[in-house]
Amino acid sequence: MVRINVSNLNGKRRIDNKGVIRLVRFVLKRHHIPKNSDINIVFVGSDEIKRLNKRFRGKNRQTDVLCFCLFEGMDFIDIRGRFRTDIFISSDTARRNSKRFGNTYKDEIDLYVIHGLLHMIGYRDHDKKRFRAMDKRQRELLRKYKGKE
Repeated sequence: MVRINVSNLNGKRRIDNKGVIRLVRFVLKRHHIPKNSDINIVFVGSDEIKRLNKRFRGKNRQTDVLCFCLFEGMDFIDIRGRFRTDIFISSDTARRNSKRFGNTYKDEIDLYVIHGLLHMIGYRDHDKKRFRAMDKRQRELLRKYKGKE
């Protein structure tokens, strides 16, 4: 079974850990993830996500989601064919963007979780074409998860 750990290191924001785990399992079922995988989802504040972004990506600014392999220098799937991933999510950014885009805080968190998982399985968003494809897929998954499709 896929091991999913959810941690909230941002004391200012509440996270429904069980709801996040349900969402992760929903997304993983649709993408044939190896059963012996490890996925850690860590919710942090704006300052921490900025620090991580600067340290690991060389970008001195806040972001919403960062996705890392547990083994430096390796792809997301290690030599045994299993995912071993850390996904960091800024719950402060989710709160700000939920107001900015007219979403609920929960929907914004769910979008960020899906976004991190899609990065884990190989989706990229570094150019407009790939960004649109990833955005379309994450919104489609969120609609299906919420039962609207």
